[in-house]
Amino acid sequence: MRTADAMGCDISAGLAVMTADIARQPLSIEQIARALERCRLEMRGTNGFPPRLTTPDILERAGIFHGEEATKLEAIAAWDLVVAVAEVHARWRDGSWVLTRRVGPPAPDCAECQGQGMIMGEKVVETIHGQKPVTMARECGCKPITPIPDMSQRILDVVKRMGGWGTFAEIDKHHFVKKQFAAEFTAWEKVEQVRLNLPANEGRRLDTDLRHGLSSPKVELAGVREKLLAPG
Repeated sequence: MRTADAMGCDISAGLAVMTADIARQPLSIEQIARALERCRLEMRGTNGFPPRLTTPDILERAGIFHGEEATKLEAIAAWDLVVAVAEVHARWRDGSWVLTRRVGPPAPDCAECQGQGMIMGEKVVETIHGQKPVTMARECGCKPITPIPDMSQRILDVVKRMGGWGTFAEIDKHHFVKKQFAAEFTAWEKVEQVRLNLPANEGRRLDTDLRHGLSSPKVELAGVREKLLAPG
């Protein structure tokens, strides 16, 4: 109320609703106070009228977004993550692009592996001829390992629909990919809703198609092709 009074606007009619909406957000009192301060300093009226203070004005200044703006920001953050993961972890192996953890070079002064990165040892195993010592090798702990970051199912689904990690491995050569990624990321929730509302057989078929990296137009074409090739 003090913020509204300082800005010259009246929020008394909606104060209870605004307070309840803000209270449901994961914000501390300090974050809310800072957001209200920003509202007082940044928002101005127009044509002689005072500014209109709304719940989104407060939440956005506290770093919480909803609706299309939130989806847009999430898509940008997801794009940055995918590009970073592809750059560090995407490798061509056995005819396909896969994600692998990144293992750095060993420490040259490591006492255990003498800078070789591997520690050799013997292990006794059972064979048809009885027990036999076998030389085993294991990675030395001196090698820095960068694990693959956790990613949401939404991001993983979008990567599959766009053809897999190879699409992002040489991103500097494919500038159009960013726009397509944003569109697929934005449409993901609606696609999931449609999939859940499909009949059981169609839902399983769509799941299979998406696992093979087909986007929705290709899924449609796949169905047409099946009908054309069907007997009779």
